[in-house]
Amino acid sequence: MLPGKPYLSLADTKVKENSFVLRWDEHKPLKSYEFYQVKYRQIPNGKWLIYDRDTSISVPSTRIHGLKPDTAYTFKVRITNSITSQEEQFSKESEVIKTKKSTTDFLLSRSELVQQNGPRIYMLPVREIEPARDKIHFTRKYTLGSGGKDDIKKTVLMVGSTGSGKSTLINAMVNYILGVNWEDPCRFKLVHLDKNENNSLKSQANSQTEWITSYTIYNDVSSRIDFSVTLIDTPGFGDTKGLDQDSKIVSQIERLFTAANTSISIKTIDAVCFILKAPDARLTESQKYIFESILALFGNDMRENIYSLITFADGQIPPVLSSLAAFDGSPLPFNTYFTFNNSAFFVDNRNENNTFSKRFWDMGITSCEVFFRSLKEIKTANLSLTSNVLFTRTELNSTSNLLLNEIEFGFDKVRILKNVIEEFRECTKMMKDNENFHYTVQESRNKKIDISGQGIHTTTCLNCSFTCHENCSKSKDEEKRDCSVMDQNGKCTKCPNNCIWQDHSNTHFIFKKELISTRMTYESMLLSYRKAFIKRSSKARKLAETRNEMLQIKSNLLIQKEKIETNTNKLKEIALQPEIKSISPYIDLLKESELREKKPGFNQRLEQLQKAKKQILVRKLCTECISEFDSALQTANELLILDTSILHTDLN
Repeated sequence: MLPGKPYLSLADTKVKENSFVLRWDEHKPLKSYEFYQVKYRQIPNGKWLIYDRDTSISVPSTRIHGLKPDTAYTFKVRITNSITSQEEQFSKESEVIKTKKSTTDFLLSRSELVQQNGPRIYMLPVREIEPARDKIHFTRKYTLGSGGKDDIKKTVLMVGSTGSGKSTLINAMVNYILGVNWEDPCRFKLVHLDKNENNSLKSQANSQTEWITSYTIYNDVSSRIDFSVTLIDTPGFGDTKGLDQDSKIVSQIERLFTAANTSISIKTIDAVCFILKAPDARLTESQKYIFESILALFGNDMRENIYSLITFADGQIPPVLSSLAAFDGSPLPFNTYFTFNNSAFFVDNRNENNTFSKRFWDMGITSCEVFFRSLKEIKTANLSLTSNVLFTRTELNSTSNLLLNEIEFGFDKVRILKNVIEEFRECTKMMKDNENFHYTVQESRNKKIDISGQGIHTTTCLNCSFTCHENCSKSKDEEKRDCSVMDQNGKCTKCPNNCIWQDHSNTHFIFKKELISTRMTYESMLLSYRKAFIKRSSKARKLAETRNEMLQIKSNLLIQKEKIETNTNKLKEIALQPEIKSISPYIDLLKESELREKKPGFNQRLEQLQKAKKQILVRKLCTECISEFDSALQTANELLILDTSILHTDLN
């Protein structure tokens, strides 16, 4: 029984300028060695041709490719035996099916001519979605064509360093999508730049745009693909604006994925494409940082959606593949890649001998075909896990910034405490040096001893208060001239002033010399000791106050450090790239550049780079800070105990 008459399946898709889906009714099940063969001819006088496909047709439908725009065709189908080569009769011919008019012709009348020299270049008539323009975060959206609700939609994020050929590649892809051929006298441009962005074209060191721009090319204007595609053009990383600009781009991409405004946000993505230059046999620190920074935004469910697109290819194995293979952890795919040479898309094609450029054109067309076929087949990634990664990373960065401020504040407190400790020790030394402000003096004093009633006679000098003879035989005062202690002139040989004998009397007491210890004070030493004591008491209060503040800071440090550990471990579980390992060498490279060039404002930029370097070392710095805390606090506690032991020192 013959296959049914072929017909156009309007339910599957619209007729395109060079393709559509052809169906027929199956009147008997095919055996494993049987296949359908499709023939077609151009109306009215075309020859019958076999439609050649890469794979055999085993179901009663197929997409017909390679047709001419605005051209009528008819089709017929038969069954063939792959073992015996037997061919059954053809079905009835289909009704006339006419392809759509050329998308190129349709768009030319609506596009703006921007370059006359061949081929002519036209700016496509994209329409901006005004509610999607975010002037704060620099994101915007354009559309080309009009989409249907049943269209298959694919979203591609394009990322690359400045000068990688990203914007040109997007333009080349659009020419492929629109069905532009090498022989056509025109090419199209999609990438729109504002007036101030056009000024950036003068420098290859600067990114052409600061905007993240989404271009949606709907299925109704597509010629070579049968789905709608959104190409997201991002600013070039690694331009002369440095780390701040790179961080800003990452924040813009985050905003694109997390914005609450649905007209701005992107909720699903099919491919993240990293643009690489074929000759780059070694990835720069800048490129490594770019790739890791972007990969760090995504959940690990995006691994199969990462593509490598290689520009400036020459048909040989690109040297950049060895760079990707050597990249730590090989986060970018290097076994499956797509090569392009964008120069061929806009080169003058009027010279028939320009076979070299024609070869590059064909290579680009083939790569686009393979790329978009792969894009259609790949599973769309929901960004829910990516949103979780972004939230966790935002919390991690916020906590790291907070912790870094706490660490800097903590190190300041450690310096303050060390200064107080040093001043406390100086006061202690001053007190030690002056602690012997009291001293003892031995003084000789007269002591009256009563001897009345003992029958003892004395010779005592009342002038000198001195007993010259304790047991004198002369009891009467007028006899003292003859006392044995008097010389021939009548003067005493014992009393200190050698007084005359008349100054001596027989008293009922005697004077005895005795040594008495007297405590004396060095006033200057006492004054110095008192000053040191008072100052040390003040420092002890400051010591206790600072210690208590530091204990609170240490508690905060430990809390923030634990949060960072929690978020870091979470990213290891859910993130495609948990850690940006290349940021430290990249910062060092930027610092070297700043120091070498010393352009205006470089000191401020160096400070920012230094802060960024500290932020990536925040956990190490936190550990060092806590260690400094513990050492300083231990010393403070020991000194405070010492201070308590001398609080009751006698300062009189």
